[in-house]
Amino acid sequence: ILYRKGLKIETALDSKAQRLALGIMREGLQRIENRLGQKKIQFQGAFVAIDPRTRSVRALVQSRYFSSQGPRYATKQSHIPGAIIDPILYGAAIASRRYTTASLVNVTPFKFSTGNNLWRFAHDIPSLKKQTLRLREAFALSIPPARLRILNTIGLPSYTHFANKMGLSLSPHPPTNLAFAHFVRNLPFALGQTPLQLLRITNAYATFTAQGIYDETTFVTRIRDNKGTILYERLPNPQRRISTGVAYIITQLLRDSFLQKHRKYSYNFKHPFSGKASDVRQKGNAWFVGCTPRICVGAWIGANAAIPIT
Repeated sequence: ILYRKGLKIETALDSKAQRLALGIMREGLQRIENRLGQKKIQFQGAFVAIDPRTRSVRALVQSRYFSSQGPRYATKQSHIPGAIIDPILYGAAIASRRYTTASLVNVTPFKFSTGNNLWRFAHDIPSLKKQTLRLREAFALSIPPARLRILNTIGLPSYTHFANKMGLSLSPHPPTNLAFAHFVRNLPFALGQTPLQLLRITNAYATFTAQGIYDETTFVTRIRDNKGTILYERLPNPQRRISTGVAYIITQLLRDSFLQKHRKYSYNFKHPFSGKASDVRQKGNAWFVGCTPRICVGAWIGANAAIPIT
């Protein structure tokens, strides 16, 4: 039908942005491989750019060398997000009204026992000597014990409900009869070890940027037949999923933490910028998601070995 009937398919993709994204992805992956000097290790990557105002997908790179039968790292395969989930967890905490950005959070190592085993859950910041931090400080430093304590306070159902409103489709692990079940069940979520799709988490960040308004991402905008008759048209379906207050607070936390960590890279931005990088780069898995009022981008890089990505 597409070739014989003369259908005209209009997409949201920007051809210039698409070429630029693919070129930068390939160049960046090659640069990482050259720096590491390990020919046997192959890196893959994915990239997506979304307009938060319309949810139009302006650029989409599914893999380093895309083919119709190849992997789709941006839209189908899921990856370990690490600290990329922080805005979702902290957003749920703010929405629960149990926390504000000034709330004190215990960041000391978290210990609990499972039978004869003693587990220690700590951060990796040697210079951090404080036992408590303000929530905004814990967010900026991406401290795992703070995540776990926040999650234990608000409850896993509250967190997954908030995440699902943002389009992430998370489900709590089945409960067990063990006395420490709530810790074990919460750990993968607090550590950011629950796999997520790049497209979904980038769209969740876009929802914060859009002041709490959620909509599905758009690839195909319109289909016409050979006579110009519209057979399909993607109509916007914006829905308020979170309050403007929560969206504003998380956007500000993202902006402040990004400026704190990457100040030397951010002075040339013409629009307010907010973003977050993952903390799982030592395991061959790196993320970055960033937004301006006009565009939200998500990037993922992965290796076939658990090696540091720098």
